[in-house]
Amino acid sequence: MATALDVHPRSEPNLTDRIAQRLMDEITGGQYQIGDVLPPEQAIADRYGVSRTVLREAVSRLKSEGIVSSKQGRGLQVIANSPYPYCGSPPPI
Repeated sequence: MATALDVHPRSEPNLTDRIAQRLMDEITGGQYQIGDVLPPEQAIADRYGVSRTVLREAVSRLKSEGIVSSKQGRGLQVIANSPYPYCGSPPPI
């Protein structure tokens, strides 16, 4: 029986992974600068042709990497342009 601790490398990124990477590429590529507010979720989802659920999961990954933050009513704000900007590596688990 598999557990949550089992790690299986994936041969191909899923849709959420690809959307998270596209957003990250836009941020690291300079389309968005630190302090910029991203367009509304629905606009981004429409641009990528995905559901808001997929987009929210992708955004959640960027939040966990310290790239964006959100506050209700203020949208998504870019707070860094590379993952884990303060220590250069992921936080310990």
